[in-house]
Amino acid sequence: MRILDFYLLFPFRIEGIRLRREDRKYRKLAGEYEKNKPYGDQPEDRNVFARMEPMQLCALDTLASRRFISPEKWTTAEVVTTSEPVLGALGQRVVEINTQEADLLDFLRVLASYDLLGPDGLKARSALLEARYDAI
Repeated sequence: MRILDFYLLFPFRIEGIRLRREDRKYRKLAGEYEKNKPYGDQPEDRNVFARMEPMQLCALDTLASRRFISPEKWTTAEVVTTSEPVLGALGQRVVEINTQEADLLDFLRVLASYDLLGPDGLKARSALLEARYDAI
């Protein structure tokens, strides 16, 4: 979930991930979202990802407390959505952004289908987390 969140926030960094041959068409998204890139030098992907961890975990805790993800599953570090609707202006904003960034959401769905562990897993392909010692 944290890796998917990273690419949702920084889609211009998609060019740095090693994709399967059939998924390489998504590399073009990096250029399309280049406008989101902040000015100035940025830390390396791995450093940004590590700095994001406390905020991501806090956000996931909040989603669990509001029952947008299953609190029971979250206690075992598993993220499973619930049927709790996002209401009001926030729900409308979510639908609007999801429609505008449908191509990015398609890419994230593809990434979610990758295994997490192993030499061809998401950890190794993104190089955001250490994958060398994964038990496979």
